Amino acid sequence: MDLKEYKSEILLLIRKVFIWGLGAILIISAVVLFFCKVFKVIDIEWPEYFYIGL
Repeated sequence: MDLKEYKSEILLLIRKVFIWGLGAILIISAVVLFFCKVFKVIDIEWPEYFYIGL
């Protein structure tokens, strides 16, 4: 395995980790917001685009 292949493998791995991390953050924040809404922890006014997103 030469250096060029090695570099592209690392970049691919970093990209995968970044995408998965971003997805996880989005899912966790959505769940937290949902529970806050259900248990009336903080009163959130849901924007219209959020409903469209769901």
